[in-house]
Amino acid sequence: MDALLFHRSAGQATSKNLTLRLTQQAPFDKTIQKTTTCCGWHGFCGLMAVKVTHQFLPVGGLMKLLPFRVLPLASVLLASFVGLASAAPISLTGQILGDPRTGNFHDLFIDVTITGDTTSNQVSWKVDINTPNHPNAKLDEFYFNMIGLGSDYSFSGFNPTGWDINSPASSQGGGNMNLEFLFEALDPSGPPNADDVTNTQDLTFTMTKASGNFLASDFLNAFSSCSSDTELPCGQMGAHLQALQQGQSGFLVGNYAVSSSGGTPGSGGAPSSGGQVPEPNSSSLVLLAMGLLGASFWARRGAAAKL
Repeated sequence: MDALLFHRSAGQATSKNLTLRLTQQAPFDKTIQKTTTCCGWHGFCGLMAVKVTHQFLPVGGLMKLLPFRVLPLASVLLASFVGLASAAPISLTGQILGDPRTGNFHDLFIDVTITGDTTSNQVSWKVDINTPNHPNAKLDEFYFNMIGLGSDYSFSGFNPTGWDINSPASSQGGGNMNLEFLFEALDPSGPPNADDVTNTQDLTFTMTKASGNFLASDFLNAFSSCSSDTELPCGQMGAHLQALQQGQSGFLVGNYAVSSSGGTPGSGGAPSSGGQVPEPNSSSLVLLAMGLLGASFWARRGAAAKL
């Protein structure tokens, strides 16, 4: 801001140029000249012509006015919003149980875990036999349903090597299905024979979606298959176990469930709501961040206008 000071002494006018330097630079300025009366300590009075430079910032200059303490907080909030909007974990589990039919063993358990996130078209599966009362139990076939068609998905990375997945399934040991399972995992007949899936050997594999990324609803909203044997419940998953005590076999049924944090999956595969943790409202974070940015801008602009 440049100021030109006039003062009168003994009928003579003299002038002094006064220069006031602004500490901030703006992308473009607008100068306005004002006139005011000024009296000094020596009693002289005169007119002061003041040129006031108002600074205006385009949108790109906003960052120059942000206080250093507000900017990091706003940045963290915006980054949190981006993270919430871009990815959400998929963590599903289910415990399929059997065999509820009269005369069959009722102490059969298989734990199923599915992990991934909504930014990927792949998820990982683990099928874990957890049946200690039948130490020789082995998995004959594992069945499951999904949203869509069998051709919408493909499978790879089997462990034990040699296992495979067919669609549609042809379930064994559970009576006739009025709506057959969409997929079955099994050791195909003929050589080479794959290793058995047992209490000590899990079945793991990778599932790939042909179009788009996975959502939890691809599993949770899958249809249920029901047996003609009315003692068996309907379920989104099933399994046939062999080599039980007394040479018996058994059929297990269950459903997908949201993974419980630090807890036990819902018995019988029933969906568990206890593990669901509410996520921060992303729109609220954005509004808070933008509010901080706006408040900072107007506070600094107001302070500059008083100079």
